[in-house]
Amino acid sequence: LATHRERLEALSHVLSGAETRLASEDAAIRERLEERIREEVSWMLALVKPVQQSIDKLAWGFHDLGCSHVRCSREFEVLEQVIKDVEVRVLPWRSGLDRDSLRF
Repeated sequence: LATHRERLEALSHVLSGAETRLASEDAAIRERLEERIREEVSWMLALVKPVQQSIDKLAWGFHDLGCSHVRCSREFEVLEQVIKDVEVRVLPWRSGLDRDSLRF
């Protein structure tokens, strides 16, 4: 009876230690996962912000399309450059590349 109790206490102690290690490892994994998510969100926002600025420029360009032919032609060239800029910035994302793929 005493040996069974000692074995049970020893197993309980081992199980408690394993539970503690698993809890600390779980916390570490959660922290790494949250950090990775924060990095990915920051990267995505860094990608989206210039695109949003380009869209704002595009919207402003359409604001006054009723101007003279020369001015409209100049604005059209600017708008065309903005669209090309947006396409170049979005191309890696559309290809499935993420921040880690573009690091090297």
